[in-house]
Amino acid sequence: MKSTSGKSRLAMIGVSAMALMHASAGFAQDTAGAAPAAASPAAAEADEGLGEIVVTAQKREENIRDVPISITALSADDIANSGVRNITDLTAVVPGLKMDRVGAVFLPAIRGVSTLTTTGGVEPNVATYVDNVYLGGAAGSVQNLPDISSIAVLKGPQGTLFGRNATGGAIQIFTREPDMQSVSGELSASYARFNSVTLKGFLTAPIIADKLAVSVSGYRETADSYYNNLTPNVPLIGVHNYTVRAKILATPTETTRILITGLINQQSDPSAIQYAPMLGLTVGKGIPGAIVPTRRYDVASNLPIPLLSRSKMASIEISQETSLGEITLLGAVRKNDNVLSRTTATAFAYPAPFTGVNYTISGQDAAEQVEFDFASSKFGGFSFVVGGNYYRNRSGGNPSQIVTSTPQASSAVTAYGGQTARAFAAFGEATFELTDSLSIVGGLRYSHERRGVFGAWAVGATAADAVTQYEYASKNFSSMTYKAAVRYELSPDANVYFTYSTGFRSGNFNNFDIPFGRTPAQCAAANTATPGSCPLPIAVNPEKIRAFEVGLKAAPTPWLRINGALYAYQLSDIQILSFSNVCVTAPCPPNPTTPLGRLSNAATTTMYGAEVDVDARITPELRIQAGVSLLDASFSDYPNAVWNLPAPGGLGLISTPIMSANGKQAPRAPKATLNVSATYTKDLPIGEFSLTANGYASERIYFDVGNVFYQPAYATLGLRASLSPSSLPGLTVSVWGTNLTNEAVILSTFLNANGALASYAPPRTYGATVSFKF
Repeated sequence: MKSTSGKSRLAMIGVSAMALMHASAGFAQDTAGAAPAAASPAAAEADEGLGEIVVTAQKREENIRDVPISITALSADDIANSGVRNITDLTAVVPGLKMDRVGAVFLPAIRGVSTLTTTGGVEPNVATYVDNVYLGGAAGSVQNLPDISSIAVLKGPQGTLFGRNATGGAIQIFTREPDMQSVSGELSASYARFNSVTLKGFLTAPIIADKLAVSVSGYRETADSYYNNLTPNVPLIGVHNYTVRAKILATPTETTRILITGLINQQSDPSAIQYAPMLGLTVGKGIPGAIVPTRRYDVASNLPIPLLSRSKMASIEISQETSLGEITLLGAVRKNDNVLSRTTATAFAYPAPFTGVNYTISGQDAAEQVEFDFASSKFGGFSFVVGGNYYRNRSGGNPSQIVTSTPQASSAVTAYGGQTARAFAAFGEATFELTDSLSIVGGLRYSHERRGVFGAWAVGATAADAVTQYEYASKNFSSMTYKAAVRYELSPDANVYFTYSTGFRSGNFNNFDIPFGRTPAQCAAANTATPGSCPLPIAVNPEKIRAFEVGLKAAPTPWLRINGALYAYQLSDIQILSFSNVCVTAPCPPNPTTPLGRLSNAATTTMYGAEVDVDARITPELRIQAGVSLLDASFSDYPNAVWNLPAPGGLGLISTPIMSANGKQAPRAPKATLNVSATYTKDLPIGEFSLTANGYASERIYFDVGNVFYQPAYATLGLRASLSPSSLPGLTVSVWGTNLTNEAVILSTFLNANGALASYAPPRTYGATVSFKF
């Protein structure tokens, strides 16, 4: 799967970006000392510069330049101009970030730190927050971004203030809030290729001026599948998503703020589980009459492939300003129902009437959380943040039916499995300004968590209420994480910093390790009679990370920002899910084996990297944003690895013997990525015209520990042209296109004995949008 053309594109775009950055810096130097000229309206706008970016990465509002953390911050305009329509699109605009999907689950990777497990109850090691509410394994419920006000991606372990499962970093998503002053809103409608229709709306109004306001936002998207099913008369299910969010904002006093939020969301987009064989590797090639796809956007299934999840969430955030600082109390509940998900897991269709091996999965993910924060005022050169957090989660429990129907045998097994978590933490972080230029930051967090694994196995396709589920095992995990940073102010507009930080990802169980057909009491009796005859699930240890980073944040002029960072990480006790063939219903043969996951602590990974991003207003009309990420992430201690190889004749995959994976590149960790965005805005007699071009390029991306299966290097291009007529204030008409290079970008993979399966992100897409603000 070599691609020299992809490398060439990446190199050419990289050279262009470097030249652009050099030109931007040179422009800043040439004009910094120039005498002021008479200001035209456009020049006056340019003089306002890029504005200040305020983030809450340290649980208080701060200028992004003063925070000793690598952060990519995106405003609502940045998101719209860059063509970001859902959370996976963030890959193309955030250096060092890779967003993949497996079904309804998102697998974010930041600087090579990514989860290699997808079993129920396992949470990613990049934490996702929406309006300060932690989503855990339900991050897939924010697939779409309909009413976003800003996004901040915090890179590196955030173990002190954000805690567990933030070893790679954290993604903070903030949605629009009610306006206390006036009635306002925005409506938009889009139509695009594949019969895609997207409707969005936001409305806000004050109820009592300066005291009480409300807002409501809505989103609806429908689209046909961009895949082609080779099986006759079996339709593919398209996209049917919607989101409704309502907020109430109250300020009963000048120092008190109360925000209540409610959300209802549906995600129905099976594109990530529409699999086709990579390199033609599938057991279907050996079955006479089977339909085997040979092209990337072709699939073959005798059954419709649905993926439907619904979620509800409610939260309340109360903030109180005092003479000593600000107190914040957050409480939230959420419930995510994975109503139905089914995949053939083979990427080929058996000859009729046999439907083949398929997995039908439904389940729940429910959580409650409470957090208390106190961000102090400044006492001389000293300030601090202290707080506590409680989180409870139950994920899984509904049936995962593994149904086989092949010419050789017919069997059905229902697996129930899930995990529970009950976690609490106490944390604090303090900043000491030793001099006007030198500050130090120290932070500490204690986390404690109890996890349990529950479920049952049943023969046949058995309903949930017909099977008693048991908790088979539980274990406590505790961790102390800490952070130390030094920040030095080179000038009022430039800082350098050094940060050492740690983090941990909670230990986990493998749901499929539940004993088949035995209760905990029966297992205990069996083990008493014959020790080890009924093994119970064994927990894997937490992942831990140590991270060093040195960086620069500078704004030498109001219209130029430059950020750069060098970093080194060591991630140990990595939790890895590997698949092996298990006979779930004897005899095998004729009953087929089923690939089931096994979870283990298997490896240590070392990451070294560098990032640079530039934001420059080159002229009053032209703004350039560019970022480069260089990364070397490889296994440094993985002596007991097993991975998949093509089976003889391409009939699926076989496993290697146990061997060392030392030196192999970590999955989802491309060695180089580049993103460039250029927006040109011009006032014309008929109105304001803008044109945005977005380019993204990535080196090769591996998806397995053996570096056998990968996405070749690729580059994508997006364009957006908009006109806001002066005769119709508030109206904007846009035409746009994404992935205009028509690259087949892998969205998710499933590597097992049946084959090397991959799904793909949308091909070239184009459309038009009409929006109206009032």
